[in-house]
Amino acid sequence: MAYIGTWLPRDFAAASPVRDARSQFIAMARTNDAARTWDTCVQEDVELPDEWVICYYAFRCLHCNTLAGNWDFG
Repeated sequence: MAYIGTWLPRDFAAASPVRDARSQFIAMARTNDAARTWDTCVQEDVELPDEWVICYYAFRCLHCNTLAGNWDFG
């Protein structure tokens, strides 16, 4: 995996084929609490914020281009 930076909500939307930031975050996080974490940090039906309390570290697999990541609360 290659580190590709820290991501904001808009980065998940840009990476999603259907511009669904929440689903992209959940798919990349691969944890049971990803949906709850997103829902706590991003208001539904509101424009994606330019900043948030999460520091999300994004990675891309060099072999298959799969996106993944991990976060902590900064």
